Amino acid sequence: MSIDAEALKRAFPTHTEDELVEFRLDEQLEKYIGEVVLREFRGVSVSERQKRIWDRLREDFNSDSQMVSIVFAFSPEEWQDMKDEVA
Repeated sequence: MSIDAEALKRAFPTHTEDELVEFRLDEQLEKYIGEVVLREFRGVSVSERQKRIWDRLREDFNSDSQMVSIVFAFSPEEWQDMKDEVA
């Protein structure tokens, strides 16, 4: 599978409106940066979230997963709290 922002997004399907998956190309780094907001992250440690994300990226994209620089992982509640703090 070819890697681009849409393919990355499809790797993490959302099931409810409070879930979100976004990736964008950082043109300076020439790598993708993303946010993955999923209910499955509720009560899951940061290290386990990252493990799940990177396992899926490697499974779906093999060596092309190196085109991803950083992925922030949140539960929907954490994402909302963060948005509220910024506002």
